Amino acid sequence: MEQRFKILRYILYGIELLVLFVLQGTPNLVPELYGGRPNLLLPAVLTIAMFEPKLPALFFGAAGGLLTDIGGGEVIGFFAIIATVLCYFTSYLTSDIIRTSLLTAMLITLIAVPVTLGLHFLFFYVFKGYGEIVYFFVNHYLSRILYTIAAMPIIYFINRNLAIRIASIE
Repeated sequence: MEQRFKILRYILYGIELLVLFVLQGTPNLVPELYGGRPNLLLPAVLTIAMFEPKLPALFFGAAGGLLTDIGGGEVIGFFAIIATVLCYFTSYLTSDIIRTSLLTAMLITLIAVPVTLGLHFLFFYVFKGYGEIVYFFVNHYLSRILYTIAAMPIIYFINRNLAIRIASIE
């Protein structure tokens, strides 16, 4: 019986990732603020990792990262690798060391999102030798980082309610 609800929860998480992928990739659906659009999949996989064991968190991180890579139209694998490692580490932290809460989710996001998007900027803009580094970061990446962090509470409460409601059925 418990296995059936676990599969249901994983299917719902998968549907959530697909819906966020479509929302994130649809032009003019999510408004662009100061040159940046949010990466909705990164907070989603981080919050999924907060409520799931390490191995499923790892797979959801890889799936969300691959969807981000596919949607970005760049090198496939960058976000997949980063999100996989982040989700495994997040699941480890929230299952063994710290309690899961909105504050924990925000702290993890405040660290993970700037590091992830900062590395993306470094590898795909700075190392390619483009000019106007500060201007491009401030006008495109900084707003994207802040917008992604701002989306975290909404996604956290969606995943928290999903995890709690399905656990209460079990």
